[in-house]
Amino acid sequence: MKEQVRRRRRKGRRTTVIAIRFIILAVCIIVLCSIALTNTIARYRSEALASKDIEIAMYVFKEDHQTMSFKLDQMVPRAEPYQHTFSVTNSDSNNKIAQTSIDYDITIKTTTNLPLQYVLYKNQTPTSANPTNILPSAGTVQADTDGTYFKNFKTSTQTMAHSTKKTDVYYLLIYFPETYKNQPEYQNMIESMEVIIDSKQKV
Repeated sequence: MKEQVRRRRRKGRRTTVIAIRFIILAVCIIVLCSIALTNTIARYRSEALASKDIEIAMYVFKEDHQTMSFKLDQMVPRAEPYQHTFSVTNSDSNNKIAQTSIDYDITIKTTTNLPLQYVLYKNQTPTSANPTNILPSAGTVQADTDGTYFKNFKTSTQTMAHSTKKTDVYYLLIYFPETYKNQPEYQNMIESMEVIIDSKQKV
């Protein structure tokens, strides 16, 4: 009789241990699935936001020189920056992917009518943790043939590998500091800006 009781107790303990292990395993599976689902949703939202906000899409498929122009009018000094977003993809407009690696340089060319500051982030939104500005802190000033002065900010060379489609998303922030708020000489001034992409096949 006592032996039967002991056997029942041992069997009960084994059943309890198995049940606990099953519960732990089920909890782990649920947690892992939740993490994976959260990451997928976050990535989808990020990609959707980037696609929605892109103003101009550029394609670097071969050796090329491309320019996109922006007219910066109705700008007033304020705390938050003005923002423009563009993308660079290693394919042509027909989605044909480059079969050789592509090097490309970005130059931000601006007039000097307003005391603006420029920041450029690559594949990092302005709200990312510690985004990196890839523009030099000081641009180079040069005069055009008609005597108009321009300032150029050139990035280091960017590279895209071949055979696999890749898109770099750029966030260009333009700051017009509030310290110029009460300076009438800047009222109604218009600034012109060009984003220049020079690309070539990497040998």
